[in-house]
Amino acid sequence: MPNRRLRFVANVDGNALSGVLRHLDPRRSAFVLASKSFGTQETHMNARSAMEWMRRHGLSEHEIEQRLIAVTAKPAAARAMGVPEAHILAFDEAVGGRYSVWSAIGFPLVYAFGSERFRQLLAGAHEIDQHVLYTPWASNAGFLLALIELLHRCGYGHPTHAVVVYDERLARLPEYLQQLEMESNGKSVDVEGSTLEYPTAPVVWGGVGTSVQHAFFQALHQGTDVVPVSFIAAANIEHDFPGHHDALIANMAAQSAALLRGRTYAEAIAQEAAPDHATGQARARQRVFAGNRPSTTMLLDRLDARTLGALVALMEHKVYLAGRLLGINSFDQWGVELGKEICGVLLPWVAGGAQIDGMDASTAALVARYRRLRG
Repeated sequence: MPNRRLRFVANVDGNALSGVLRHLDPRRSAFVLASKSFGTQETHMNARSAMEWMRRHGLSEHEIEQRLIAVTAKPAAARAMGVPEAHILAFDEAVGGRYSVWSAIGFPLVYAFGSERFRQLLAGAHEIDQHVLYTPWASNAGFLLALIELLHRCGYGHPTHAVVVYDERLARLPEYLQQLEMESNGKSVDVEGSTLEYPTAPVVWGGVGTSVQHAFFQALHQGTDVVPVSFIAAANIEHDFPGHHDALIANMAAQSAALLRGRTYAEAIAQEAAPDHATGQARARQRVFAGNRPSTTMLLDRLDARTLGALVALMEHKVYLAGRLLGINSFDQWGVELGKEICGVLLPWVAGGAQIDGMDASTAALVARYRRLRG
C-alpha cells in the first residue's frame, strides 16, 4: 500500500523501541499491540512507553487511544489498557502463538501490503495444508522433510541444522525457523511424561548467501561436526540487474555440490606445484574435503505472497509432524514460561527493591554488580 511503512518491535530492550520511534511522527503513526495473553512483558512495556511517547508529543488521551490496535485472545486485558472495543481484533485461545500468522495476528501485513496479498499468503498456505493432509506419505513434502530431519538428528546424531537463504528478502527466515523448530520441539519429555532417550530439535541457525560463504561455510565443509544444510532460493526475480541472479544461483549450487562431492587427497595433490615436497603434501592434506555432507535445496518458482505462504506452512507442517514422530507436544513451551516466572520475581530487585532471599549465588552476584554499575 502506498505511504504505509511497517516496523516491528518485539524486544524489551529500549534500544529497539527508541530506534523505531525516533523516525516516526506520532500524529501519523498507529501501534498494533499483538499478544495472545496480552500479559507479555515485552508487549506491555513497549505499549506503555509508546503511549507515554505520544503524550510527550502533546497527544490527548483520546488521540492516543485512536492510535492503538490490539490483536489478542484476551480482549478484556486490551480494554483495560485503553484500547477501544472497535480496535480489538480477537482470535481464539486455541491458536498457537508461533503458528498464528494466518489469524488476526497477520493484520499488520494486511495494513502494509493490502488484503489481496494477505489472501494470496493464505492461499499458498492452504495449498500446502491440503497437500500434507491428503498426499500419501511417500510423496508428502512435509512428512519427508520431517523424516530427513529425524534421520540427521536421531539417526546420525547431528546436533545442528543450518538454513541458508539465497535471497535477501528471506534474511529473517532462519531466525523465524529457529523459533518455530526449537520452541516447538526443544523438549526432553514426551506427552506421557516420560523422559526421552533420543535427541529432539536440532539447534537451528543460518544466514544469507553469498555473505555467509565467507563466514561459517569453512566449518561446514571441513569442520569436525557434520551440519545438515537447507538451501532456499527463488528461480525468478523482480530486479533487472543482468547476471546477478545467475551468479547467485550458481553459488548456491556450487556450495551444495562441494558439500556432496568433497575433494580427495589425490585431487588436491594433483594441484600442487611440488607434489613430492613435504610442504606441498601438507598443503594438499589441508585442502582435502570429506564430502558426503548432507543438504536439501528448495527452489521456489518465485518469491511472492503465495509462495511465501506455502513455504511457511510447509515448515510448520514439517515441525508438527516431526513432533508427532518424536512423541512430544509441539505446542507448549514450559521452558520459556519458567524464565518468565523467574523474571517476574527478579525484576523488583533489579529495579532497586529489596534483595530476594534464597536466590542462587551466581544470579545474586550478577544483580548486585548490575546495581553497583547503575549507581
